[in-house]
Amino acid sequence: MIDYQYINNIYNDLPLLIKLTWLISVSLTLIIIFMSMYLKIIRQRLRKKRETNIKFKEEYESLLVEYLYSGDDSGKITEAQNTIIESLKDSVKIDSKTIAS
Repeated sequence: MIDYQYINNIYNDLPLLIKLTWLISVSLTLIIIFMSMYLKIIRQRLRKKRETNIKFKEEYESLLVEYLYSGDDSGKITEAQNTIIESLKDSVKIDSKTIAS
């Protein structure tokens, strides 16, 4: 087994430039590892968000088509259209701060 005191002594005997080089290389290696983990997390979140967007798009498109075809020629809103409107109101929550700004 490697004696860590021996490695520490070798490191302390090295010139300053080599110590600085080792420090920079270790730092960059750690940064690369952390950034790759962060990238993996971001990609997972984006995949999940995209799947959710696709699901909602399919749902809202079908509701929109149903809303358009459930109307009559008089131009008044039918009961079927009212139920679609209410279901959309429940699923879409708009923040009042967004409307105000």
